[in-house]
Amino acid sequence: EPLEGAVLLDGKNIYKSKSLIKKWRYEVGHVPQDQFFSDDKLINNLTSSNPYIPLNDKHISKILNYASIDFAGTNINEIYRKKIGENACLLSGGQRQRISIAKALYGRPSILILDEATSSLDKSTESEILKNIYKFLNKITIISISHNLENLKESNKLYKIKGEYVLEYKSDKLSN
Repeated sequence: EPLEGAVLLDGKNIYKSKSLIKKWRYEVGHVPQDQFFSDDKLINNLTSSNPYIPLNDKHISKILNYASIDFAGTNINEIYRKKIGENACLLSGGQRQRISIAKALYGRPSILILDEATSSLDKSTESEILKNIYKFLNKITIISISHNLENLKESNKLYKIKGEYVLEYKSDKLSN
């Protein structure tokens, strides 16, 4: 809880109600640089971002497509059986990142935070995933943190952190 001010969700202070805090947590999808995975099946790792959403094969297939998860099998039954190992030790760094993206998307967030979310991917896969996210998820707020300006070219606004300052970055600089 902040020492001063308030965090408001729909005009209400989220710290005045446990249900508002819970709602807020499920409104935000976060793809950190390093994600935790349980020693469980892929499906259980994907759905852990919001266990209150009922399993829906169509939604799962959609997010697997958005995140370019093509390494887990060709049908939904294989996704339910696929084991990923303790902290996803059976997968590469890029595969873990794609699962992290799918995990964040599973919860249908209204805000998606991508923190160097594609740094372990090859350029082609990275480009495809980012195109999918920006094209198909255009109704949500996406906060993307990246050192790679190419990954930010679809952004409406860009900010650069320089020392202790946050500066608006001119989008026309992306073409240079």
